[in-house]
Amino acid sequence: MKGISYTFEKVPMSDEKSPKLYPGTDKRENLGTIFARIRTSSGRAKIKTGITIPRAWWERGSITAPRRGQRDYQQHKDAARALATFAERLERVAGIVGIDDADQLRRAVEVTATMQADDITASTLATLMTATSSESVASALRDYIASGTSLRNAIARQPISESVRRRVASIASAWQRWDSSHRQPVTLASITRDDVATFLAWYAAQPASGRGRRPASGSNRSGNTLAVTASTLRTALTWCSNRHGITLAPDLFQDKPREQYSTATPYYLTSDEVAAVAGVAVDTPTKRAFLFACMTGVRFGDLATLTADNVEGDTLVYTSHKTATATSVPLSPSTLQLIAGRRAGQRLFNLPTAATYNAQIRQLLRAAGITRNVTTSSGRQPLCDVASSHLARRTFVGRLVDAGVTAEVIQSMSGHARGSHAFARYYNVSSDAQRQALTKL
Repeated sequence: MKGISYTFEKVPMSDEKSPKLYPGTDKRENLGTIFARIRTSSGRAKIKTGITIPRAWWERGSITAPRRGQRDYQQHKDAARALATFAERLERVAGIVGIDDADQLRRAVEVTATMQADDITASTLATLMTATSSESVASALRDYIASGTSLRNAIARQPISESVRRRVASIASAWQRWDSSHRQPVTLASITRDDVATFLAWYAAQPASGRGRRPASGSNRSGNTLAVTASTLRTALTWCSNRHGITLAPDLFQDKPREQYSTATPYYLTSDEVAAVAGVAVDTPTKRAFLFACMTGVRFGDLATLTADNVEGDTLVYTSHKTATATSVPLSPSTLQLIAGRRAGQRLFNLPTAATYNAQIRQLLRAAGITRNVTTSSGRQPLCDVASSHLARRTFVGRLVDAGVTAEVIQSMSGHARGSHAFARYYNVSSDAQRQALTKL
């Protein structure tokens, strides 16, 4: 498209987490957003592309020219694809609405932020452009679910996860119940900081009804649940506001609760216990997957999607769905044996649902005789009764820490971010470790 140029502007970062799409730096002040500038008949239109990158990428002009072998190669690739996708969408929109009115062009690009260029037609764009701002928040949240894509994943052409879909559906239902007590339903255009704070306070007092290990009847939702709820609500409302061309108040989530991290040392399997699990006289996908995760630290969400293509020689290479970071882990001969015979494109493991997988892990630990008590938020309980898929990841990290491997090396394989609260808990030094260290003097 002629007459278009791109600029880089520093992101005014708050005390929130850094954007996850292109985590190429640990210094938030070095992150910035790319803007497109288009010359129109009524002046220049400045349009946010939604692409956040480190300043160093912009200065060296490498966003569209990633080099294989770079540490952040995958992030470069995603950023370059995102910019190309934006350019296609901009050209399609400009072809429909023209470039005579800068404000109209800007709004047309904003309301199609979650769409691909091929899906934009004159009729759909007209509908979006004339959409009123009177839509209720609950209805807008359901629109987000129906779209199937978040702001970030719309660029990567990936659907939102089923867990996020269920969480947003739960929030939408709760918001509708809370909204029924108002004479005037809260809309996207009218929602305020007080509305969000009041809803979260009401939501906190509602009886929890989670799945799996359900809280005691009548118990209220935890602080961490509220923090996740607020973050999910913010993501969904941001999507909805972009879709409808509405600007949300900048302080809308200023009072949102923050997650609290436990300082207790995580429990995990010892080397002998891993060997005991391996010695259980069954050969099931769950057993192989659990042992594989114990040796690689892969999260369940990533484990379920790994294919033979993620194995390059004796190294596992994948991009974490949670953190969008490229990770590589060397595989030992015994670990490679767990996935022997897999063909190109074939899933490494055919896993059941998360709930069934966790139940089978607990059965596996009972069969291995691993019944020692561990400290949980509910007190002391047998490990075989509280084990889940994440126990494998904790086992991978915990055993490496016990072996004296440096934090930098472990994090390069586990994918934990620098300064991670979850990772720091593994370095609560025990008295036995202190005594062992003194023997080296």
